[in-house]
Amino acid sequence: MKYRKELESVLKSLLKLNGKKPYIFVSNLLQRLLNSLVYFYPIENRISEADFDDPNYLAIQDWGLMMEKSKIHVKWHIPSKEELIWAKDIFLQVFTEFSAKYEGIERLTQKDETINKNLLKDLHILIALVDGLQPLLPFWDNKPFKAFEDVQIDFTPLEYDFGLPMVDVKVPETGQNIKEKYFEIYCGIKTYLDKFKDDDTEVYIQLIKGMDNLVFNNIEPDRRMAIPMVKNLRHNLQNTLNPKRKSTRGNLVARVFEFHLKRLRLSMTRTWSKSHMLIMEKLFELSVNRYARIRITAQSRFCRMVDTVGGIITREITGLLIDKLKDGVPHDEYKGVLYTILTCKNSPLLNNSWSQLCHLWVALLHSPFSEKNSIIKCMDTIRKLLSQSFMYFPLEDQVSLKAIEYAKNLVSPSQIETWGLLKGLQNGIENREAFDKMISDLLASPENGLNHWRQQVLCCNMLSVLIVEEKAMPRKMVEYFYDCLISSSVDVRTTALHTISWVTIMCKRKMDSVEVDTQTGLKIKEGESIHSVLQYKSNPSEEGIHCGKLEVEDTKGKNLSKFYVHKMYYGYVTLPPILKIKLPVEDYTDLSGQTESAKVILDVAMRYFKNPDFVSKLFEFFTQEEKGGKSCGNKRTRLFISLTRNNGPEALKLVLKAIAPLTKDKDQWKQRCAADVISGIIYGLKLWDDECIVEFWTELCPMLNDCLDSVTQETLSYWSESMKIPTSNRDPNMMRFFIELMKERWFTSLQSVESTSVDAYKNMNFFDNTVANLHWRGAELYHWVFASVQKYFIETPIPYVNVRDQLGRLIGDIFEWAAEQPVTFETQVSPKFDPFVNTLFESLGNLIPEAAKYMANEKDSEDNSEARKLLLRFKSVLELVVSLCWDSETSVDPVLYRFIPLCCHFESYDADPELKSLAAVTLSGFSRILILPKSIDLVLDQVELASTSTSWKSRLCVVEFLKVFALNNTNIFASSEKFSNRVMDFVLSLLSDRKIEVRESASKLLSGFLHSLIIQKPMELLETFQRQAKIFSRKLQVAWKKTPRGCLSSEEIDTGHSAVLGLCAFGKFIRY
Repeated sequence: MKYRKELESVLKSLLKLNGKKPYIFVSNLLQRLLNSLVYFYPIENRISEADFDDPNYLAIQDWGLMMEKSKIHVKWHIPSKEELIWAKDIFLQVFTEFSAKYEGIERLTQKDETINKNLLKDLHILIALVDGLQPLLPFWDNKPFKAFEDVQIDFTPLEYDFGLPMVDVKVPETGQNIKEKYFEIYCGIKTYLDKFKDDDTEVYIQLIKGMDNLVFNNIEPDRRMAIPMVKNLRHNLQNTLNPKRKSTRGNLVARVFEFHLKRLRLSMTRTWSKSHMLIMEKLFELSVNRYARIRITAQSRFCRMVDTVGGIITREITGLLIDKLKDGVPHDEYKGVLYTILTCKNSPLLNNSWSQLCHLWVALLHSPFSEKNSIIKCMDTIRKLLSQSFMYFPLEDQVSLKAIEYAKNLVSPSQIETWGLLKGLQNGIENREAFDKMISDLLASPENGLNHWRQQVLCCNMLSVLIVEEKAMPRKMVEYFYDCLISSSVDVRTTALHTISWVTIMCKRKMDSVEVDTQTGLKIKEGESIHSVLQYKSNPSEEGIHCGKLEVEDTKGKNLSKFYVHKMYYGYVTLPPILKIKLPVEDYTDLSGQTESAKVILDVAMRYFKNPDFVSKLFEFFTQEEKGGKSCGNKRTRLFISLTRNNGPEALKLVLKAIAPLTKDKDQWKQRCAADVISGIIYGLKLWDDECIVEFWTELCPMLNDCLDSVTQETLSYWSESMKIPTSNRDPNMMRFFIELMKERWFTSLQSVESTSVDAYKNMNFFDNTVANLHWRGAELYHWVFASVQKYFIETPIPYVNVRDQLGRLIGDIFEWAAEQPVTFETQVSPKFDPFVNTLFESLGNLIPEAAKYMANEKDSEDNSEARKLLLRFKSVLELVVSLCWDSETSVDPVLYRFIPLCCHFESYDADPELKSLAAVTLSGFSRILILPKSIDLVLDQVELASTSTSWKSRLCVVEFLKVFALNNTNIFASSEKFSNRVMDFVLSLLSDRKIEVRESASKLLSGFLHSLIIQKPMELLETFQRQAKIFSRKLQVAWKKTPRGCLSSEEIDTGHSAVLGLCAFGKFIRY
């Protein structure tokens, strides 16, 4: 206040400047001057009571000063009456001068050069005035906008009186509200610009800021809504340790001031009135301007207002959006409204009432689509927004009985009657009517000229998100999606397929079931267990459980015939106490007991799939090439899983006729279609009765055989994935017919593997994918498979790489259950591994000598026949070991580590590149496994054996293996002195190796061990290296005195070099 005259004089002089953009600096000064007079803001925050302006004060005295939190006080500026009056005088003086220029501007009939010249400057000044005096400027119409019948929210503002001085600021003479006058000026300027200066984007943008400024207060004209960077704020806080840096203190206060202004801004926008809506309407007009820069700025401000209030305000603006979605609207306005819809986080497409959603969605669907790139992108984004972000909300408000009881206990009956809290909202009927109308209008769109394929895709997406269990699906809606399955548009077909695939699962047929008490209701013979009974029997005996079925008695005491247990229940020591077993459907035409949606879906599905034209056209599209995007294969599979399960064999007659021509056709896409459909059908058979399955399988089995015989390299991956589906998470006994077929094909092709590798590889791949899902239930089958293939590892190894690889994967899946399990299955799931490995080692006894002979002789000579056989056998074994190592997530059988010495030897075997690569991959697999502590000694024994090899390359390979293996199991080695010492002995022995490459690699390994703390006593080791280095140095000095070139032996030089490399390892370690 004491500088009032000076400040007024400066301000008066600056307002007369006409230079290049000086008005920006003037507006900043004006805004900050008014802010400093009318706002509450922090002035100072200090932890020291010293006088910082005292020249004798040293800041170091208070460095790191500690104070109690309660004694630290912030000094605030509280505006006084005099300051408010001064601020009012400044405001009215400037406002009167600048607003007078624009009285009646909207009535001008021609351009005014004076206005054109000063318009941008004057807008900056006028906006700065509102920014500076925002707390004293109320809205002219502060009544809340109309409430909706289904909304119990009171938008009436809460008025508080804090006893602080207030000043009433109004337009002189007329007494009009300031913000109302501002709004009139802005509307007049907009009208003038639209008439005479519609290309002046700078003025338009400033006008948008001005309208937005009436609602949200600016912090800085050039940094609206800017959040201070945490990094800068932290830096400023740290610099406050130097209290003499007044600039830093000022920055900190400025930051706190900005936060305070934001808090005030939020408190001022709690109530949304009719005045706000008038401003939003003007901003929306600018959001569809033909100039992109104007549109973007207006859309950001408009959408910020929508997002601030939330979903309620979207109901008020829906009408504005619909008007711009009609035919005949200019392209720029149409594009602008699409971008506005997408920019809002609380998009009117998502957060709205059902009645408004109905109008907006239908209007959007019938809007003037075009092939312009911008419109295409907007429509694609809107389609994805609806599919991914639309959250269905109930048609009727429901309050649980428990919540009502709690409410009655909390309040008195009189209060309940007065408030009406438990009466509920009477919007259920209206919402249901709007929802029904919405679906009806969308379904009627194709009949009303909806010809553009993009409109059809959007319509299909809209309908797909409106499928809910709360409301039964209309028959016309289900028929619409089935008609879309044979649409000419790929996107429409894809959307319909995705929708039907999950709708048929959501509304699947409800089947009768019986409850069985597994403790008393299962009839198990003496000596059997739950696990042994539920396992898959390859050759079920007449005396035992037939085909994996259980004789059960339900909880009502009624004896039932034998049933399958549908779920795998792996991980259980016993079955659940109560087991629900579903009964097969006797009559698929009987829909009694089904939900309304399920009745419609089951009936429509049966009718469409009994229509030859529909099935023929459906498979015509299914067999077309898929270009780009995600595949629909899994959706096709789900569709036919549901069709088979829900509608039975009658619905599949035409499907089988449509598949028949595809079975022998080697076209890639026809084969993929057949794979998806057949795998889905087989999986859906799981709940049929045995008689129906046997009859149906006699027709389907030849088709499946033809398909598998026609598999090519391009279609192998499709069928491999499809073969996993039938046994996925289901009782394998229910898929006995399928498993036996895969087993028979595999075994037959294995017998002819010597003559052809293609069929053996394909059938082994299919059988492997089938067996992989059996888990612990495949014990007997695992033993049979293992017994059948042992000879191909020992007696007659397979010469084909692909077959050996697939055979290794198959046996690897079998022995996966040989690892230690937390659950005891009371039966031997996997065959015993130790005898097999011992037999393999016996058969590989002369491998290394024969391999050396193989390198020395001609590869194709008769002398190498035994070597070729042994190498082939060893490669078969390594394929198995690789599969076990790389498929395991934890550990493998410790007996496999016996192969480490052989792998280290052949890792550098150049005579056979395939074997060399396999050995390297095997060692990589061994090194990545987390081994159990009790198996460490066995591994280290094999590593020690490999480190004594006569081949220096083998010893070098041991070093490389230890680098990964030891570091991967650091927790074991670092926590056990015994294991640590053994590893250190290996490293020291390799560090003293005669080969320099081995010594250098061992030095690097030692550095890594030191860094990982595997070496328990590093200082003792360092002293050893220092002592050896000193001894070597003295020997070298003596030798140089005797002869100029020295005369040390090679062993002494190697020992000295080892000591130097050991010191180098410590040097690398110390830098960490």
